[in-house]
Amino acid sequence: MGLFDVFKKKNKVDDTIKHFKCGPWEQYDVLMNTSFSWQMIVDLANYMASTDIGNIDQVTLSELDGGEDKDQTYEFAFHGTVRQMPSLKNEHAALGLAGVSKTLNSQTKIVWFNQTRVIRIFTKVDDQNAIRIYADNILKKNFGAADEKKQCAPSPQLQAAMKKQNEEFEAFRADTDKYYEHLRNEWDKFSDDDKKAIEDLIADGNTKEAIKQCHLRTRMGLMPAKDLVTKVLMDE
Repeated sequence: MGLFDVFKKKNKVDDTIKHFKCGPWEQYDVLMNTSFSWQMIVDLANYMASTDIGNIDQVTLSELDGGEDKDQTYEFAFHGTVRQMPSLKNEHAALGLAGVSKTLNSQTKIVWFNQTRVIRIFTKVDDQNAIRIYADNILKKNFGAADEKKQCAPSPQLQAAMKKQNEEFEAFRADTDKYYEHLRNEWDKFSDDDKKAIEDLIADGNTKEAIKQCHLRTRMGLMPAKDLVTKVLMDE
């Protein structure tokens, strides 16, 4: 059954929303009155992360409906905003954002499907009418003014995991022989076009842009990108 097949049968109450029980969660598939472009999805996810969804503990991408999610939570936490995530430069089939909804007062996950009219909402709230209104308000951006500088913080659990990850990275970085070998191996995975663009920037003396492009083109963290450019490529 395709994504839209669930909307084919008429429902006397509301034929634009379907409600399913999914373990401890209530799943709502809401058919909106406009189709979502990828840029629109990124904009709405960024907006919700800066207004209604707090304690964000998961950001996911998927290539096909029903396919395995790719966890991009650390990338979100590293950049601090959805809009700045390098992985979102390219289009995907779906983008998911999970945290605590201030409006619903519940743990909530919102999934937008690219080039469709569907929003999928997982929550503990068992109220179809409330979710219909919530979905409409997402599209209309009725949760107040967004402030990128005050975008909702990651959950305490994610912050603790990030701290541990940073400590492990710094310990790895301190072993320069292994760390530089790792960076060279990562460089070997770059496409020829990416290598040429970065090497040309280094040759022109534009180190900052070389680091930026290394980061944006490959999803490499800013610190490894800086180390790759300044401590490996510029020394060879």
